[in-house]
Amino acid sequence: DVMMETEEAGLELAEWIRQKLQNAYVRIVLRTGQAGNAPEAAVMSRYDIHDYHPKSELSAQRLRTAVIGGVRAYRDLRTIAEQRRGLEKVVAATATLFQPRDLEQMLAHVLNQVPALLGRPSEGVYFLLPKRILTPGAGTERLVAVSPSWGGSELDQQSIESVMPEDLRLTLGPEESWKGPLAEQVGLHAVDVGEGLSGFLYVDAVNRLTDWEHQMVTLFCSSVGMALNNQRLSTEREQLLTSFERFVPTQSLRLLGHKDVRNVRVGDQTARDMTVMFVDVQGFTRRSERMPPGDVFLLLNRLFQRIAPAFQRQGGIVDKYLGDGAMVLFPGGPDPATRAAVDALGLLDAFNAEKFLEGGPIAMGITLHHGPVMMGTLGHEERFETTVISDVANAAAKMQEWCRTLRAPVLVSAAVLAGLSPDVARFARELGDLPVRGREQQLRFVEVFGADAPALRARKVELSNDFSAAVVLRSRGEMTAAADAFDRIASACPEDATALWLAADCRRREPGSPASLE
Repeated sequence: DVMMETEEAGLELAEWIRQKLQNAYVRIVLRTGQAGNAPEAAVMSRYDIHDYHPKSELSAQRLRTAVIGGVRAYRDLRTIAEQRRGLEKVVAATATLFQPRDLEQMLAHVLNQVPALLGRPSEGVYFLLPKRILTPGAGTERLVAVSPSWGGSELDQQSIESVMPEDLRLTLGPEESWKGPLAEQVGLHAVDVGEGLSGFLYVDAVNRLTDWEHQMVTLFCSSVGMALNNQRLSTEREQLLTSFERFVPTQSLRLLGHKDVRNVRVGDQTARDMTVMFVDVQGFTRRSERMPPGDVFLLLNRLFQRIAPAFQRQGGIVDKYLGDGAMVLFPGGPDPATRAAVDALGLLDAFNAEKFLEGGPIAMGITLHHGPVMMGTLGHEERFETTVISDVANAAAKMQEWCRTLRAPVLVSAAVLAGLSPDVARFARELGDLPVRGREQQLRFVEVFGADAPALRARKVELSNDFSAAVVLRSRGEMTAAADAFDRIASACPEDATALWLAADCRRREPGSPASLE
């Protein structure tokens, strides 16, 4: 009523409700018996009211109709406001779904968002997910339940039987039918993850939802499905890239200027200095002749699994496995490569001590050469691989013949010796120039004996000056003097196979010997 305590009390009340209380929802119907003091046009224009009735025209029935209409309008406005707030919550919750996080964090985030969306406690909210969503590539499609009530960092995977009452599961039927109005009525909302995979968000019947809450959760589940699908695809992509890295190492791609394998093309190349290592299992052909093929594979895989970490720890890139050998690239240079060779031989000793080998312990030769190489992709568009093309790689491979001849586990070139740190170089001794099959120029060889048994290593260090003097005599062609010098070293250290061979070789080259005459 307009006229109450004062002639304009009703108008003042209407203005106070809108301006002071900021209440836009309550419906205000104005009735007045003094239309001249409160003209309809002026009042409707100035005040935010819902309706205007002169008292002379307002019957009891019209008053009831006005009140009922106003109450219904208020109800509808409140419903719209509630739905708007709900949609805002859905939008806000959805926006956070696509932030980078792992699957476990995403599930925890979603399960925390649902109670916030509904304004209810989190108890009784579960995800029922195919195992393949949790573990991409898993063969089983058995559903597992994930709830927000877990301890530590691991999500609690429960059985469906412990989450959903038996009568509810019987009502819904088999898992394939858990979609549609009936499912939503009992709080089960489908989450389409793509590729025929469906998860379900289950809100326990204790927390019954209104129709609008069902709609909000359904909208939210649509976004959750897209987010989970993106997460699944992202995880599968990472798994594929990780699998590719087993064939094309990430380090090789980075050296070629690529972040991953997708951008690699035939002919990509880069020139740089590297140390190239060749690893050879000596006498493996004879050993494998007495073994079934399956046992040969098992033995080689056991061996490489044992020694390969030594290469990786020093920054080595296994370029390729060559049956009973391997080629490893070291962009970091000679020092880490030589350390890796010594470490690998130490791991080989532990491998040989396991007592399961047929035919006795395995012997391995490792050769290293350093210099400029061209690294790139070689082949054709349908099948190519990364490799190095260089005389350095060829020479390192051919140096293996001297490992077998001298029975020296590690032989390196003078170029490698020049890049060794003092603590590694103290266990190295130069052998002088030796011919390499297929090369016009000889290579200066260096034996690295850091992997020898401690007693033998100490003896070689003690005799290193004598050994260097004998090598100088041999390089001058003074074969008799060199042979005598190597004989003395071999007598002082009978386990020194290299000194024994060099002594015999110098004897063969003495003037007047049958070998020298030939």
